[in-house]
Amino acid sequence: MRIIIDTSVFVYIDRKDQKIIEIMKELHKHHELYISTITISEILTGSNLRRDAKKSVEKAKKLFNQIKWISLDSQIAEKVGELNAYLISQGKKIELPDVIISATCLVNNLDVILTFNNKHFRNIPSLKNKVMNPLQLKIIMKYSNSENFHDITKKFLKFIDENDLEVDEYEKFFS
Repeated sequence: MRIIIDTSVFVYIDRKDQKIIEIMKELHKHHELYISTITISEILTGSNLRRDAKKSVEKAKKLFNQIKWISLDSQIAEKVGELNAYLISQGKKIELPDVIISATCLVNNLDVILTFNNKHFRNIPSLKNKVMNPLQLKIIMKYSNSENFHDITKKFLKFIDENDLEVDEYEKFFS
């Protein structure tokens, strides 16, 4: 599976959330992980604003070097314009970095956007069933395989939305 990681996930890693760190280690072993260069710039901005900027930047770069980078190119830029126009016309404007990450996912035909800002990304219809947080992805992977992953994901995310489930209730879908 090919997964692009949003800035919000790195925030949890930086805060040493062990549950998220363990999930990310597992994903790193078995899947292709990607990061948009816009995410890199967001994280490095935060790192440079810290009191321990030098150490924080080095730590971030070490983490980034374990992940494949995708740079903003002309195809992604065109898709950003298309998505942004759609969102504005629907009255659902989201932050530009999230639009860039969305476009990066679509242009590169990635399987999942891993984020804790699900609602932002799900404003784009073609991403609705590709957006999840690490805890949701872990549950989906536990109960699916390569043949039924997309079908189970679609049903699971719809179930979560309709029932407004909390993390500890995700397993209800599969019982």
